[in-house]
This record gives sequence, structure tokens and C-alpha cells, in this order.
Amino acid sequence: LQRLTGEKTGYTKQGCDADENFIYFIQYNKNCVVIYDWDYERKAIIDVPVSGCEPENMFHIGSDFYIGCAAGNLTVYQIILKEKTSE
Repeated sequence: LQRLTGEKTGYTKQGCDADENFIYFIQYNKNCVVIYDWDYERKAIIDVPVSGCEPENMFHIGSDFYIGCAAGNLTVYQIILKEKTSE
């Protein structure tokens, strides 16, 4: 059993998800996803453009990622996580 707690970012960790390549932590107080590889090296911080609610959890089905956000009721947002390309 390997324990991964996430680095201190100053944001509130709300939940996590993982696939064969990466570990994804959804965070609040800056709505973002912090992504690590399985060697536990941070690969990216991706802003999640939701306002007026708090990301509570995240999950994926295939390559589609979803974030559950609460502001009285729960709303589920589909997000696209992809590498930035040079233009």
C-alpha cells in the first residue's frame, strides 16, 4: 500500500481520481485540478472555471472527466483535461 497525500498548495483538497497515467486532486479556494504522475511528480495545475460553487469531488468515465460542485445543490460539470499545445 502506497500513501500519497498531495503536496501543500495552500488550497483545500476535496477529492481525487486516478487512471493508469496520473493522479488528479480537485482543490478549492482556487478551483483547480493538480495532476501528478505515479512517480509523484507534479505535471500540471489546471484551473477549473466554475464560480459561485465549491468543487467537492471528481471522477472520470473513459477520457471524460466530471467535477461535482456544491452551492446549495450539487451540479456536475464535464471538463476536458488536455495538454496545452504551442500555437
